[in-house]
Amino acid sequence: MTTVARLLDRLAESGRGLIFLVNLKDTLDSGFDAAPLREVCRELAAAMAGTPDASPTPDELVEDLGGRCVSRGFWRHSTEPLLQPNGAAPWTVLSRVTTYGRFFTSVMDRRPGAPRLAVPAPAELGAGCRSEIRPEDVPAVQDYVDSGRWKDDVDSGKVRFGGHCVWVAPQRELIRRQRHVRKPVPDYYRDIIGLSHLMPGHHLIRLDLDLDAWTGGTRVLRRRPHGACNGGPRFRMTYDGPVCSGNWGRTVNLAVVAQYRNASLNGVPEMVMEPFTVPLAAVTAQYLGEVRSKPETNDGYFLRRMTPEPIDRIVRALAEALS
Repeated sequence: MTTVARLLDRLAESGRGLIFLVNLKDTLDSGFDAAPLREVCRELAAAMAGTPDASPTPDELVEDLGGRCVSRGFWRHSTEPLLQPNGAAPWTVLSRVTTYGRFFTSVMDRRPGAPRLAVPAPAELGAGCRSEIRPEDVPAVQDYVDSGRWKDDVDSGKVRFGGHCVWVAPQRELIRRQRHVRKPVPDYYRDIIGLSHLMPGHHLIRLDLDLDAWTGGTRVLRRRPHGACNGGPRFRMTYDGPVCSGNWGRTVNLAVVAQYRNASLNGVPEMVMEPFTVPLAAVTAQYLGEVRSKPETNDGYFLRRMTPEPIDRIVRALAEALS
């Protein structure tokens, strides 16, 4: 029979799996209840035992276990007022950066059969397609987004921030940090937010939520995504520096990881929320441009920066906590 210990050993066979385990231990060390996680691990271990000839890869296990944890609501925090996120002076504008594809399908809510727009639908990267938008269509898309004409095509009258969770960052922090960076604007945003899945050819759009124009009350909040809750391979639970107050966490600055620098890995403050909708009047959008550089992919270096503790000790501690 496949045990939880075997499940953890399987995860430890890949760099991403090891990053997941480090975040998992940090999560439990931060005071989260191990019982629900133990239940999910046993459930997944039993599923593996039932299909021994179709053993998933470590990276597939990361996706499966992380997805189960998110869908069960683990790592949620209590409902808090969004307008006072850190107990001090509130941020007045929060930003979410997304791809043109996500903007088109989620914010614009374009589905098969929906009326065509004045701008083209995004192309899917891959199979010889290197960009979401053809070069000749970029000016039209930029004007459409920056001018606010996109709001005329949102049938519901509201902007939907969708997905299994929604991250937001303080706009002023994103802009303040941008002044000191020379790389292209979209690549900067990709790196400072830690969006390691965004590749050359993605076109980024920043959606800014004006809290003064939205009286949305409270929302259920979670900490920033990290590698143990399906947040991606370049997120951490712990920080190298002062811990952010309240439910704010920090992203990983991919540029620092890529350059093997000894500087702090911290990106910008970030919060993760449940999906929500806001009035059109509370949202503005800005076209940022096309990502040109590849994200860093060095699991080994990132793992060394995450923890000084031997990995085998981390795996043993998790096995004891979850078996």
